[in-house]
Amino acid sequence: MSIYLIRHAQSLGNVNGRVESHASIPLTEYGHQQAQNLANTLPKAK
Repeated sequence: MSIYLIRHAQSLGNVNGRVESHASIPLTEYGHQQAQNLANTLPKAK
């Protein structure tokens, strides 16, 4: 069994120094790239 710890992608809240746990804050362009990289990489993980 494998366990992967994955942090959320960068959001506008991260960039602006805001901490919100229940708000739906959009991802930055970099955050979208991070999410896409994870989507491409995770299926290949063993």
